[in-house]
Amino acid sequence: MDANQITRFSKGEMELIRNTFGGDGEQILYQIRNVFMQFESEPPKLHKDVLAVLKKMILPELDIDVPLGQQADNYISLSNINQIPPDVAFLHIKAKDIVVNYLKQQFAELESGKLGTIILEDLKKPEGKTDEERFTSMMAFTFLVNAYIDSCLLNLKTLANQTEKTEEQLKEEAKANSTK
Repeated sequence: MDANQITRFSKGEMELIRNTFGGDGEQILYQIRNVFMQFESEPPKLHKDVLAVLKKMILPELDIDVPLGQQADNYISLSNINQIPPDVAFLHIKAKDIVVNYLKQQFAELESGKLGTIILEDLKKPEGKTDEERFTSMMAFTFLVNAYIDSCLLNLKTLANQTEKTEEQLKEEAKANSTK
């Protein structure tokens, strides 16, 4: 972890994000989205360091090397399941399992070109599913398509286009915040 690091991403990772996804790099974000949405297109060729940063954003895991308050994991969104009946909570857990397995599968495709068995469009199809399976697969589908994938990629775009503050600007901000 870098000194004064305040986000999950180190200075080196932030530089990599800026260099890869900033400016004209937005097209790469669309190519990545195409892989995660399983659109017919050529997947981008990404360096292993770019894949690592992408995983840190889309498929985060608990990490010893992040600042306080910056831990992330795909299961953290289940933190309120203790407030719903266990049988309903279990459906949420099963849906999250589908999400995590799908994301892992799509990363495998990005890394090696290996196609997986979970088809995004099939998650919304009712054929051959029990009501419980239909519910959990629809929860997974709507989470992935409606909120998660584009949101993660937009966060990368935002990070990529942030200007890095100088040491002097950081000191000025710290001084201004200390007098509040």
